[in-house]
Amino acid sequence: MQGNQALGAPAPLPRFSETNCVDPSCPVALQFEIDSAMENRMREARKRAEALTLNTHTHMLRFSSFGKEKFKLWGLSPDGVVQMAIQIAYHRLHGRAVPTYESCSTKGYFHGRTEVIRSCHDEGSQMVRAMNQDKRNVSPGYQPFTRNQQTELFKNAVKRQNDLSRLAVQGQGVDRHLMALNKVAHGVLPVDNKLLEAKIPAAIPAAFQHQVFGYSSTWLISTSNVSTTWNSIFAFGPVSEHGYGVGYLIHDDQVLLNLTSWRDSKETDSDLFAKSLEEAFFKIQETFE
Repeated sequence: MQGNQALGAPAPLPRFSETNCVDPSCPVALQFEIDSAMENRMREARKRAEALTLNTHTHMLRFSSFGKEKFKLWGLSPDGVVQMAIQIAYHRLHGRAVPTYESCSTKGYFHGRTEVIRSCHDEGSQMVRAMNQDKRNVSPGYQPFTRNQQTELFKNAVKRQNDLSRLAVQGQGVDRHLMALNKVAHGVLPVDNKLLEAKIPAAIPAAFQHQVFGYSSTWLISTSNVSTTWNSIFAFGPVSEHGYGVGYLIHDDQVLLNLTSWRDSKETDSDLFAKSLEEAFFKIQETFE
């Protein structure tokens, strides 16, 4: 089931006959004893959760002009196209490139969880400048990019994205390794399921205290692709104060993107980001057709 069909009602779950289990090993409901202190903490937790919910600005973009079939017709990776469209859209709206996280599963390894695919790279930045040249303030003598140049730069950016994705799946990413080294540098080591005390800052390598290291992991765009034939919406929240979350699904004839940001941020706007994403998809189509 693809495309619009994915939006229909799911198939009913199979019905199983009811049984009364008398075996003492069967599951039983747990009875919790909650005192007044715990009740207060639960109320505070609920307030915080509700505040986060109210502060979340969500825009569901249902881009139905084309999807995976068109991307493959152009000879491009569908996920690579969407990731580069996100880069184009952010640049069109905010005028810069920023650290971008795409979640990658490393389930092929024992205890494997995730690695980061860094979607903001040199090839992508070069492509973005070419694709968004209509937004640029040019000086006399500026030579605009031709369509052929835009096409080649976009292909190069998608290829780089594919290469980074392949490395991440193989456990050859950088972020999990750097995180482990950073933890070790701070004295955070597993010893009998306990953590050692953190070292004093003076003992921590300068690299881990550098401004660039901190900024490079401040994900202003956090994304995840969970394309399935049966799902029609997937949310992925922002992970920084002025960031976006993008959860998306790529179907044959459409791309479904759930865009999130914080309402109290003066820098982000999910509605404007959605509009910019539509422009980005059409700009890509204009380049390849």
